[in-house]
Amino acid sequence: MNIDKHDILRRFLDGELGDSELSEALQLFAADPDLRSLLRFDMSMRQSLSGPSSRVPDGFADRVMHSIDALEAVNAKSAPATQSVNTPAMGSRETGTAESADNPMAGVIEWLSGFFEPRQVAWRPVWSAGLALGMLMLVLLSSWTTGLFLQQPADEVFVPVTQVAEESADRVLMRFVYVDRDAESVAVAGDFSEWEPITLTRVNINGDQAWTGLIPLTRGEHRYMFIKDGEEWVTDPFAKTFRDDGFGNRNAVISL
Repeated sequence: MNIDKHDILRRFLDGELGDSELSEALQLFAADPDLRSLLRFDMSMRQSLSGPSSRVPDGFADRVMHSIDALEAVNAKSAPATQSVNTPAMGSRETGTAESADNPMAGVIEWLSGFFEPRQVAWRPVWSAGLALGMLMLVLLSSWTTGLFLQQPADEVFVPVTQVAEESADRVLMRFVYVDRDAESVAVAGDFSEWEPITLTRVNINGDQAWTGLIPLTRGEHRYMFIKDGEEWVTDPFAKTFRDDGFGNRNAVISL
């Protein structure tokens, strides 16, 4: 069966996976270095947007990496029928027994999700456990800390509206970001969606709000605009290239 890794990633980041799907997704991430690289990119960007309020607990890196090792051990064909997995936070537990009724991921999910509490301003209207877990786990998968956004004074927000998240032979996964403190909703539409709106997710940037989403684009040139509150078409103010659409508007242009 073919697995759409990009769809799993998108649903994971948007908190749309159920418990069983979340377990499978985490095991997939543990086994796929490309997915882990993409997750690191997204997590670094989200940390930059959310600011210092999303502080990672002390010692979290070592504990997460121990859990990843445990996941890989569960998946390894050579693993014994019963094994003891030790982590600094969880202690010892038995995994891999045929008689065990526990999901081998349950302890990891419960342990990780306990670090953060739901917040009023979230990536989704309701902060799901899966999304909170993903954001916590992904930041520790690498020491990659390259800054993605320019730093400006607190009363001024400047964010590159698009970032390349992943590249492959035939498509590029792009992150669109649009900052608007007054908008109730923002979508992006372009030739890649046949100009149908794709709803973006609201996030907080030091008291201001932004709208963001990951969208796969085929290679080539693409035109797009943002749609504010379902009716106002807005040109990307930070695009490098623009083209008139023949109807009095200017489309932003991406060349991949």
